Amino acid sequence: MRGTEDRIADAITAFAGTMPFVYVHAAWFTVWIVCNEGVFGQEAVWDPFPFGLLTMIVSLEAIFLSTFVMVSQNRQAARENIRADLDFETNVLFLSVMSTFSALPDGSADGHQAVNRLFWMVAWMVRPPSCRVTALTSDPTEPTR
Repeated sequence: MRGTEDRIADAITAFAGTMPFVYVHAAWFTVWIVCNEGVFGQEAVWDPFPFGLLTMIVSLEAIFLSTFVMVSQNRQAARENIRADLDFETNVLFLSVMSTFSALPDGSADGHQAVNRLFWMVAWMVRPPSCRVTALTSDPTEPTR
């Protein structure tokens, strides 16, 4: 579940990766440099060349932006891991079901047992991972507690 900090990090990261972000910074740097070069008079100069304050602000912004990007990337990696785990479980379930049905001879009296096994496999798969207390190798015909 996303917390407030995660939503803020995602919003900042989403904005930082856009062209409007670049345009805002280009305009900001231009205004800063023009004002501090004395174009509007010496009274308007607050950060003379080599623009130490601007350098410090941009460096701090870079530190924070990189942190926000890493937070967003970590969240994305966690989502991808969950997706990969679900894909793996689905593939294991499919292979198990297919091996169950392929092992049955045609016209077998074990058809009811195979359908029952399939039912429990699907029931196990649709449970949330936190409720799955048995391993994938356990007998899916036995319900989990």
